[in-house]
Amino acid sequence: MEGGDDSTAWQLEGPGTLSPQGQNAVLYMADDTTGAATITATADVCKEQSEKFKVIAPSKVMMQNPSGDYIHTEGYPDIGFQANVYIGPDTVSFYNVAFEEVNAPFKPTGVYACDGQLSPRAYLCITIIAP
Repeated sequence: MEGGDDSTAWQLEGPGTLSPQGQNAVLYMADDTTGAATITATADVCKEQSEKFKVIAPSKVMMQNPSGDYIHTEGYPDIGFQANVYIGPDTVSFYNVAFEEVNAPFKPTGVYACDGQLSPRAYLCITIIAP
């Protein structure tokens, strides 16, 4: 969003932050929570312009294995692959979303039920983190 001259004053109502991007522009970065935000630029008493934004959360995640290759360690209930990750809806930008691989509990059942132990290789979870 661009405003008037060098004396443009910027105001944000709602979640997120504004960062200067030159004399007459700011960059709006949404928070990791949903809500509404309004950015107002005031160049002088007579010139004011506002833009309203609706901040939405990701509603779907799709992972695609482009190579079709999988990584498996024989004797362990594990599997892995490198993936392209797509976040939706595709009508907004989730450019700054980061991914982190963390542990998730695994309860052995079936052929692994007699093991009774939780192997570190049996844990996998992907968490979406919005900085």
